[in-house]
Amino acid sequence: MEFRSSDKYSPIEMNSTPTSLGKYQIIREIARSNDIVYEAYDPQMNRRVAVKELAIMKGVAGQQLQDRIDRFKREARAAGTISHPNIMTVYELGEDGDHYYIAMEFLDGCTLRNEIDTKGSLPEDRAVKIAIEVLKGLAFAHSKGVIHRDVKPDNIQILTDGRIKLTDFGIARLTFEPNLTMDGQVFGTPSYMSPEQIIGKEIDARSDIFSLGVVLYETIEGRKPFPGDSVVSITHAITSLKMQPTTAASYAVSQVIERAVDKVPPMRFASAEEMISALEVAVSANAPQPPNPYGYQDPDPYNYQNQPGYYAPPMQQPQNYGPAIQAPPPVIAGQAPYYGQPIYGQQMPPQVYVPQQYGGQVPYSQNPQMYGNYSPDPYGLNGTVPMQQVPVYYPPPPSRSLISQETREFLGKLFTTLLIGLTVIVVLFLIIRSIAQTIQVSSQEQSDQNVASAVNNEINPLPVSQKIDRLNAALQTIKSPVIRYQENEKLGQCYADLAEQSFQSRDYDSAESWFQVAQEKDPTNISFAIQLSQVYNTVAQQVQDVQQKSMLWNKTIQTCQTAEETTQDDNQKQQLANSAAMTSVSWAQSLAKSGNLFDARQKLIQAQNFDPSEPGLSGQIRRLLREYENRSIEASSSQNVSSQESP
Repeated sequence: MEFRSSDKYSPIEMNSTPTSLGKYQIIREIARSNDIVYEAYDPQMNRRVAVKELAIMKGVAGQQLQDRIDRFKREARAAGTISHPNIMTVYELGEDGDHYYIAMEFLDGCTLRNEIDTKGSLPEDRAVKIAIEVLKGLAFAHSKGVIHRDVKPDNIQILTDGRIKLTDFGIARLTFEPNLTMDGQVFGTPSYMSPEQIIGKEIDARSDIFSLGVVLYETIEGRKPFPGDSVVSITHAITSLKMQPTTAASYAVSQVIERAVDKVPPMRFASAEEMISALEVAVSANAPQPPNPYGYQDPDPYNYQNQPGYYAPPMQQPQNYGPAIQAPPPVIAGQAPYYGQPIYGQQMPPQVYVPQQYGGQVPYSQNPQMYGNYSPDPYGLNGTVPMQQVPVYYPPPPSRSLISQETREFLGKLFTTLLIGLTVIVVLFLIIRSIAQTIQVSSQEQSDQNVASAVNNEINPLPVSQKIDRLNAALQTIKSPVIRYQENEKLGQCYADLAEQSFQSRDYDSAESWFQVAQEKDPTNISFAIQLSQVYNTVAQQVQDVQQKSMLWNKTIQTCQTAEETTQDDNQKQQLANSAAMTSVSWAQSLAKSGNLFDARQKLIQAQNFDPSEPGLSGQIRRLLREYENRSIEASSSQNVSSQESP
């Protein structure tokens, strides 16, 4: 079958599957993310292969396009230099026109991600076996100068025959080539990235070990050790918070995981081989103990008082957690082989040795009486086996923060010092500003007082209008509120004097205007309101139009009520109430003359509500109310008689 170049798929138009790439015949699309992976057939080698094509989106050009191509080629070189049973094999890096592709080994089966999503978690022994196989591939890659940088369940393939393959070296770091990633640029999957990878620091093989520790935790526990609901919360947990405690993993395996995901790189395993050894020891520590070679079964394992001998297989000691030390010399009689304590009064013979069968040593002796009828030397060692080196277990050191305790203490002291210093500076600034303001206010008050005194001495002999001009000019320069208030009082009195002159000359409009200005300058002076109400009353008595009279009397009452609400002096309040009541009486009399007895009575009731204090005024109001009421009754009777006499 012939494949033409016109039938091939363009990476810019990702809408259909191509028919071929180079010599490879495309069968189907397998996966699509940053790149596209196809199942293909190699006719020359007669085998199935996986072909990954570089996907180039529309609008990508220039340096950005070249960076994508260089990174794609680097992935091929990174995986192509590695040939290992646990790493996916790369056959070829090819170009077909504008298309770039990598031909790789076709892997059947499923990813570890599929296993976790399907089953929730895997048994510990199976999870450890998968991790060891991945670590073997990583160890080989690290020896060739390749750091994977994206170890996660999605990139671990479990084949149908049980083999484990590590895939996707798309963001691998080649230590023997210049770095394509700029300083501070971060690549990887957040949940599996090491702290140094998150903050953009230089990474090495220990970053992959951290990621593998996270994968092992998730495989056993079914959840991630550093959870979060966003990239920010996940990265914060990885860099600053402790790992979530394990519940499904055994103690030995959990210790290996904790060391692998330590936040400080030097505290992790130095290499993948070292972590493999630690996992193998952890698995062997969890395996069932070998049977008692002497056949003795104690019905009460916690009571050794009456037993003829004591059998205590030594603890399995994890390798690689601390330096091995020389074991003590053969124990002496009456002492336990490891703890140096008497074994409940039993006298042990000398020359106690240990066979290698138990990973440690089991006591036996040339004395057949110590173990009853059993052979004193069941292994045929003749009591001459030398002691081996027994590694001492040192628990892993606690996880350390990225910031040391000394640094935290120094930063705390520095912050406290800066805070105290800043507080002192702010307090001093406020004190100095307060003093400066006090001095400025005092100086301004003295200057204003001098201006006010000069004006007061100058205006005494002047006419009222000139006094007003000089006081207004002085107020333009006076800033002190107290002195301005005093000068406004004087200015209000001057306007009141000017209004009184206008009132005497029967210029009622000018008198009204000047009294209103006087009230504005000195609102607390109630005499201005009383004088203004007198102006309204006087004008109302002189005009003949009833509507105009009503308007003036209404102004009089409103002026008195406003002034009454302003003043706090009871005498002034009563004086204003009397003035308002008198105005209402005058208004009622005017209405009664025009025959409007109903409105006249309403105005008299209003006058009563003002509660006037003058006895004569109160009596006048009551007398007028009776009079107007009688007149209303008479008028009503006359209307009834007239209606009856009419035919």
